[in-house]
Amino acid sequence: MVEKGNGSITILGAGASFEGKITTPHMVQVFGKFSGEIHSSDVVAVGRDGSVVANITAKSVQVGGGKIQGNIICKELLELGEHSEVRGNITAKELVIKKSAVFHGNSNMMQNSESGRNDKQINLPSASSSNNATVKLEQSL
Repeated sequence: MVEKGNGSITILGAGASFEGKITTPHMVQVFGKFSGEIHSSDVVAVGRDGSVVANITAKSVQVGGGKIQGNIICKELLELGEHSEVRGNITAKELVIKKSAVFHGNSNMMQNSESGRNDKQINLPSASSSNNATVKLEQSL
């Protein structure tokens, strides 16, 4: 782990591989290969050469050109950067898919029930994104 401000960062570096379960209140960065489960109260970031075969639960997930195979649950933002690939079902409050990113699966967009909004589900076709796209659903009662 590397200290960062008030917290720590768990880093799996390029060329490294790990199989198991990571549970942490801090940020997780993957630049190597990981398989198993990741649970973070902070951000999970998968770098350009990162490869993850795991279910992920986190505050936010950023895929910066890496690949994830597994289901993802984000309390806030899921961002698929350029050349990223996600294969699995996702649940997030906000979804951003950048140009050349690929998403195969179903998307469930959630809203904060404390704000008086309803959860809504959007099923997106399995296809690669050819343009920048933001999926954000807001509905007040």
